[in-house]
Amino acid sequence: MSLLRPIICTALLATLLGACKSAQFTGSTKATGSSEPVPAPNADGTTPGVNPGSTSTVASNTPAKTGSDNPVTNTPGDNATPGSGQTPNAPSNGPGPDTTSTPQAIATTPATQTPSGPVCAPGHHALGARLAFLIDNSGSNSTTDCPSRTAQGTTNGHTSYVCGGQTNRESAVLSAFDILAKFATDNSADALGASQLHISSFPSSTDQYAGFVDETSSWVQISGASRGTVADLMKFTRAPVGATPYGAAMTAATNAFKNAPNDGRRNVAILVSDGQPTDRNPAAVLAQANALKQQGVTVIVLDYNGAPETSVADDTKQMQAFEASFSVDPRTGKPNGNHWYTSNYASFGDYISDLLGTSTQPALAQSMTSSGSVISVQNSTALLAALNGLVSTSTVACTP
Repeated sequence: MSLLRPIICTALLATLLGACKSAQFTGSTKATGSSEPVPAPNADGTTPGVNPGSTSTVASNTPAKTGSDNPVTNTPGDNATPGSGQTPNAPSNGPGPDTTSTPQAIATTPATQTPSGPVCAPGHHALGARLAFLIDNSGSNSTTDCPSRTAQGTTNGHTSYVCGGQTNRESAVLSAFDILAKFATDNSADALGASQLHISSFPSSTDQYAGFVDETSSWVQISGASRGTVADLMKFTRAPVGATPYGAAMTAATNAFKNAPNDGRRNVAILVSDGQPTDRNPAAVLAQANALKQQGVTVIVLDYNGAPETSVADDTKQMQAFEASFSVDPRTGKPNGNHWYTSNYASFGDYISDLLGTSTQPALAQSMTSSGSVISVQNSTALLAALNGLVSTSTVACTP
């Protein structure tokens, strides 16, 4: 889903982010309004084409595929916790139209050269970062970041796709990796100069509404030796599927930072998405983000569907489709007493205000961030430059 006009920042990252306050650096250098192609849950709450099983959070080194064998238990219920694998009961009619139109040609930016990054001034010590990437792999990425896509099948009228080459999300993460690896190499004498990386994707193929996958099972030390592993892991972006559960991303980040040592390195979570969240309980998602911030984690949201002119009505329309698929019995056409939003909201209007914001209330995506702003770039091609700027200014540091 596209981000709202009140929460958009320009892509001039140096101006937006500013220099790292604790650092002394020298010489550093979705189609608008589209619907997520998400099949409606079965009557028992499970995702179509998936066999029930044990867990919705699967540590895997292989790309997720629609209808894969990864098991999940989807327990029906109105108050399903984001990222828990729980999906509410719902009729089988779909939440909205499929994104089946042919996307515009997507320019790719392969990360083939080690970019320049921050350099510590003489007399200062390098301090690496602990960086968690939370990567949106929702179905709308089949139009926003999926070169040479190929249709793989249709479920309940919704077509899934596989990308034919490296995505811009892959290139951007690898370029950021290279900056951090170079920073560690240039400052190898400093014990804490090396950074660590954790990658999670959301949703999962087994829970397309609230699932996530820990692509790295633990923190990866950033070095030349681990680059190939990270490159292989990032290939999950070539099989987009599902909705956009920011809550799942926050659960993944919470798990990743839960046992992180307090060694002075900055803890940063960067959520990379092509649009607005589709969570059932925005209040719970915000509580997760606030808890992370209280623990000292910097939370950043980077949107690559930058369209400040996008109407709030487009995003509201998509969520109305989700609500209709849950609240109307397709057999009778009458209300069934169910809702997409959780029971702490009195009405759809209250829910959508928390999710998408109003003229006086920030949207969920904005409220989640440490800065109070969402960073937006025009499209996925601009992700590489955006992440280069972020890791250079908001992750590693130099201390006297």
